[in-house]
Amino acid sequence: MKTLLFLILSILTLFLTGRALPNYWQLGQNGKQVAATIVAIQPYNHQRVSYRFEINGTEYDGSDTSFDLTKIDVGHKVQVTYLPEDPSISAIGNMRFGFLWEVVFVLIASIVLPWIVVFKGFPDRWGPMKLQK
Repeated sequence: MKTLLFLILSILTLFLTGRALPNYWQLGQNGKQVAATIVAIQPYNHQRVSYRFEINGTEYDGSDTSFDLTKIDVGHKVQVTYLPEDPSISAIGNMRFGFLWEVVFVLIASIVLPWIVVFKGFPDRWGPMKLQK
C-alpha cells in the first residue's frame, strides 16, 4: 500500500513540478539570447524577477526566479533566452544549462518529497516528525 501511495505521489509531484520542462527544452534547443532590463524584483515571491526586452520593435515582458537577488536591481541588464517563434516564452540566462538544472530539481522533488511523506510520516505541527513503524 505504501509503495502504491509513493508512486501516486511521485507521479503527481512530477506532473506539478515538471510543467515548465517542455518550454525549457525548447529554449535550450532553439532559444536566442537578448539583453533585458529588470523592471521588478519580488524577493518574497520565490525570488521572482520581472524583466522586459525588445525584439523587432515589439516589447515583451517575462518573469523568472533568480538565485541571488543581491547582485541585481531594478534597471540592471540581464541575458534572457527567448523563442524566436514565440518571444513571449523566455527565461533568464542560458537555458541549455537551465533545462538540466530543472530536470535535476524535478527528479529530486518527485522522489524525495513523496518518500518523506509516505515512509517518514507527516510532520507534527508543533513537534518533531513522528516516525512510523
